[in-house]
Amino acid sequence: MSQVRTSSRPRQAAELLGISRATLWRWVATRHDFPRARRLSARCTVFDSAELIAWRDAQAKSTTAGADRWPTRKSLPAAHRPRPTSRPQPTRSTP
Repeated sequence: MSQVRTSSRPRQAAELLGISRATLWRWVATRHDFPRARRLSARCTVFDSAELIAWRDAQAKSTTAGADRWPTRKSLPAAHRPRPTSRPQPTRSTP
């Protein structure tokens, strides 16, 4: 018998991994080990659910004790870190 493989649209794939769709697409573009998306048509992209689950489980096993599971701002290269914003202090007017 053949095994039926299920596929997930990007929104479902992001929910499965517990991330946003923006993060899902960023990982597709930047992580070489992330499962590849499959284009069914010009407006339909899917991910293999079994591949996503296997990748997620492999990530959980490969993390060391006490380490963060997902990349943090400090682990990003300096060019990709958000710049700190300095807000001007409110001025008080005296009557």
